[in-house]
Amino acid sequence: MTSWGPEHFYVVSCDTLAAGTYRVGVNYYRGSAPESANVMIQVGDIIKDDTIHLSQAEGSAGNDNPEVFANIEVVGDPVNGFTITVDGEN
Repeated sequence: MTSWGPEHFYVVSCDTLAAGTYRVGVNYYRGSAPESANVMIQVGDIIKDDTIHLSQAEGSAGNDNPEVFANIEVVGDPVNGFTITVDGEN
């Protein structure tokens, strides 16, 4: 993305959801001063909302080393249903 957010990502249908661990993080690609990113994840009744402080721009090298905000664990399948936890909360 080449401009200011907000950026929104949604998983609307569990038909395409796959089991696994998903890491949500933020990269600070370009800039000359510290920045902050407000991040919110909502899974059903679970809401994780916080600010990540980013001390310096990492450029494209940040792709491999984002500031991790949360780990989302998805267990199950579309037929039998899913259990989703955000940093251990479900």
